[in-house]
Amino acid sequence: VFLDLDDDGQYSENEPSTRTLSDGSFSISSAITGVGFVAKTDASTIDTSSGEVLENITLKAPFGAYVVTPTTTIMKEANLSASEISRALGLPDTVDPLTFNPFDANADQEAALVVEKISQQIVTTIKTLGAAAEGAGLDAETAASLATQALVNTVRKAATSAEETVLNFANEADIADATANFLVVVEQSSTTVDNESLAAVADIVQTSIKNVNETISNVTSLDDNESQATFAITNTLKDQIKQAVEDTASGNDGEVDFVN
Repeated sequence: VFLDLDDDGQYSENEPSTRTLSDGSFSISSAITGVGFVAKTDASTIDTSSGEVLENITLKAPFGAYVVTPTTTIMKEANLSASEISRALGLPDTVDPLTFNPFDANADQEAALVVEKISQQIVTTIKTLGAAAEGAGLDAETAASLATQALVNTVRKAATSAEETVLNFANEADIADATANFLVVVEQSSTTVDNESLAAVADIVQTSIKNVNETISNVTSLDDNESQATFAITNTLKDQIKQAVEDTASGNDGEVDFVN
């Protein structure tokens, strides 16, 4: 985790940094104010909700935040206010996305469950879209960055709409919109990716994300083995989607368990 002094999302040696403790907490001392945090996951990062490795994900938080989450990341990248991001994602009225930690011992458990399920659905969508781009030839970090950008575009559109639009990443239409944004972002950003193979598996990607995120929607507690197993499905889906795109590129039919 580092203070992003130049607001470019990339770590520089002059930027104060540290690694989080096993519970995700961290402390950075600096006299500089008015800047946000960036957290970059790697092969040694464990998502305690699922027990799985969570790598190649960049999380951001604007100045004033006390947590760094998928929600604060979209908020920062889309330049949205707390109220705008809360409305777009359907966060509980009692939740401030800049301060709420669903794993705080004193957190309201009902609100915590809602917030964590939304976070897990966001990560599932980013990782799955990113995996598809990896299968089409992009490196993991670039693929995840473009997937995040596509989701940011989707949420920004909902948050700034004149209508009271609430996104649901277990909803077929919202996933289709994010996937369409992703295909455009990838095509515009890279000349090395196999866009034909990527587009060929778009329906499989959408259906798989929908099915996994629907399963996440049905989680009823953050404190049991069943929820951890559900949140862990994302890693399996990610691997299958990447393989499916690679198989498509080589002329084979890829299989994804989560389509049905």
